[in-house]
Amino acid sequence: NSAEPKLELEMQNAAMAHLTEKQCTVPHSLKNQHGESITTITNTQQECFCLRILTFIPGKFYADALPLSHSKGLWSDLGQFIANIDLALSDFTHSGAFRYLDWDLMQGYRVCMSKKYLLKENQACLVEKFLTLYQTQTMPVLSQLPQGVIHNDANDYNLLVDNINSPGRITGMIDFGDMVHSHIINELAIACAYAL
Repeated sequence: NSAEPKLELEMQNAAMAHLTEKQCTVPHSLKNQHGESITTITNTQQECFCLRILTFIPGKFYADALPLSHSKGLWSDLGQFIANIDLALSDFTHSGAFRYLDWDLMQGYRVCMSKKYLLKENQACLVEKFLTLYQTQTMPVLSQLPQGVIHNDANDYNLLVDNINSPGRITGMIDFGDMVHSHIINELAIACAYAL
């Protein structure tokens, strides 16, 4: 994607390398013949693109496992896997992670407020109720929550499982495109929302 800033790709590459060093099962970027992990190419219209090659992580998508095959054991393993990712990222920082991203739950209130006009009146009333609760009960304590760089997208197409017929464990995680510096608890919230 020519619109994706190189700094953000560098951040993703650095995070994947950091996690790989800490024995987390994630892809990492390979270096070209010049020792670079990002190669800039130009098309015939003189548009520049960043190209990188990532290693392959074997496994099946969590999304492809039949919902009835999900178990407490799988969910427990998912929680442990996500916790290990966040612990491994606890000493990682990169300037590319400090960015505005609509998909960052830290921006949730702002995004909801900017989109509220799209709702029908009965929907707006319901949403307004929850936004008021968030504003009065959650926002005052947000500054107390730990922050750090998170994967921010543990969805069912970014998580790999050992077996789609009877998944027992998470075998890897891919797609670091939504990484951001945010409240660490948001990682758990995202993983739980998709697991449900």
